[in-house]
Amino acid sequence: MKLRSVAILMAFAIVACGCSRTNSPTSEQEFVNTINHYRDMHESAGNNVQRDAVIGARTADLCSKFTPMVAQNWIGTIKNVDKTSVNGMGILKIKISDNITLLTPQNFLGELKPEEMVPSRLMDFLSRQSEGTVIVFSGTFYPDKERCFRELSITDAGSLDNPDFEFKFSSVGSPVQH
Repeated sequence: MKLRSVAILMAFAIVACGCSRTNSPTSEQEFVNTINHYRDMHESAGNNVQRDAVIGARTADLCSKFTPMVAQNWIGTIKNVDKTSVNGMGILKIKISDNITLLTPQNFLGELKPEEMVPSRLMDFLSRQSEGTVIVFSGTFYPDKERCFRELSITDAGSLDNPDFEFKFSSVGSPVQH
């Protein structure tokens, strides 16, 4: 009973603060640490030449550490879930740390590709969840020729400080309680 109470309190604290989780799978924690390392480098750079070099170094590091670009049983917090008009499919935005989100591809002209949306089989589960709910998910990052992972920020500073990575969700579920 005491262990269950501690687990519930920890889950509440994670949801309330949006903190990164130390019990996240190793590759997720390494991914978050890598992104945050280069964010910190960018923030402490002494001039624009140094700042410009950070994005290239992060790209090289991500490509070398995370190929293939698969996330398996990562833990995140639902930031946004919405249904589209296409066969019960949806869009999803998951926060994996205070500054990093993974989301279904966004087309700002309004045209969503069905193969990139969250499939209806996953939307059944997601439709019963609230924003702020911690879930387990798996899927793949979309590749990008210039940056390794497809990311939506308009500026390098945005990409380094608060990246939004496009992601293809293949499974979602509730975290296992121990």
